[in-house]
Amino acid sequence: MTLSGDLIIGGANVRGAAAAFSAINPANGNPMEPRFAGATKEQVEEATSLAWDAFPIYKETALEDRAQFLEAIAEGIVALGDDLVLRAIDETGLPRGRIEGERARTVGQLRLFA
Repeated sequence: MTLSGDLIIGGANVRGAAAAFSAINPANGNPMEPRFAGATKEQVEEATSLAWDAFPIYKETALEDRAQFLEAIAEGIVALGDDLVLRAIDETGLPRGRIEGERARTVGQLRLFA
């Protein structure tokens, strides 16, 4: 898992044009890399406009396609593997077992909804 600190708008990586911020490791108080660029009002409006435009298209998709979409999200989360777990531990200070449990719960719910 490689974090860039970019925004994703319309499926493209976009560098945020507002003030950047860092996640803070609660165990030691140190900022974490990468720095995340904040979104401007215009970037937020662009992202929400694209989401608004996508809704009627998604609403018309077949239920099987929606289920496959949710399954793909679940598989993507699982595929991130230990990288996701370790980053979440660093960002939250929670123990591995709790993070792995939260990941399993999320993946299970996505699959249940599918």
